[in-house]
Amino acid sequence: MDESVLKAFGVSVTVFGGYFFLRTSPYRRFLAEHLRTDRFALHVLGFALLSYAFSVVIASITEREFKSGWVHDILGTAKEYTRLETPVIFTVLLAPILGIFDSIYVTLRMHRDLAVAQHSFWKRPLAKMRAAAAARFVLKCDDAATRLLYRATIYRKALMITLKSGKVYVGQPVGGLGDPSVRSHSIKIIPLYSGYRDAVTHKVELPTKYRMIVSAVQLREKEEPANPEDPLARDMADLKMKDGERVEIDMQDMGVVILWSEIQSLTIYDDGIYRAFQTMVPPPEKSRLTLFGKDGLLARLFLS
Repeated sequence: MDESVLKAFGVSVTVFGGYFFLRTSPYRRFLAEHLRTDRFALHVLGFALLSYAFSVVIASITEREFKSGWVHDILGTAKEYTRLETPVIFTVLLAPILGIFDSIYVTLRMHRDLAVAQHSFWKRPLAKMRAAAAARFVLKCDDAATRLLYRATIYRKALMITLKSGKVYVGQPVGGLGDPSVRSHSIKIIPLYSGYRDAVTHKVELPTKYRMIVSAVQLREKEEPANPEDPLARDMADLKMKDGERVEIDMQDMGVVILWSEIQSLTIYDDGIYRAFQTMVPPPEKSRLTLFGKDGLLARLFLS
């Protein structure tokens, strides 16, 4: 094979090492994937150069200390079949190791976070490291919607969503922020209330109460919970009607999907704050003082 082709192949393998680092470090991947294509490429190239720099040092030590033996034989065989230089081979091997160490570092930094503490490192290490990466990303994120949705998901708080049409939904968000760096096109909630904003006072009225229906639902016993990430998951339950009849329903069908493009405002719903606002009387509208008209200044002077 031509020497220039081998060098180009070695460079491409080194760059792949940088991408391999991102795939094994969720936090770095979250930071990079929401960037523009050119900036993402620079991140991959930067991590590739970092891995290659460490690999050059390790390769020089290995070739000096292991001039014979099984390590020397393995490296010789790898170079013979791949036609790659020793630093390039070490880059592909070292990049995921550095990514794992970076994930462990992020997990230690975020070990007090509520979303991270609920996972056991020894039982579910990957889930704990991914939760720590998401928590770290949201902590550094300046997007208010992402931070609010993360807070509502972790604390299991209801969201109040006002649509551009004036329709209002209050409900629990379904699922979590698997990849907080990707802005989805929609959000799914389990509705508790629905209503509208008054056209004049802009107060929220919630006449439809889904919570009454949820309280009449009796979940069935099952061996293991349904996987929320499976779109075909089934969570069967019995709904008790007013006449005593029981109807079979699927809890997975109760969600409402709302497009982000249709959302006008988003906030965490608190029942106490909502009731406090409902008891407040809006101030009377101040009439504008005009010169003409039946309520104008001239009419008042004439009547007086």
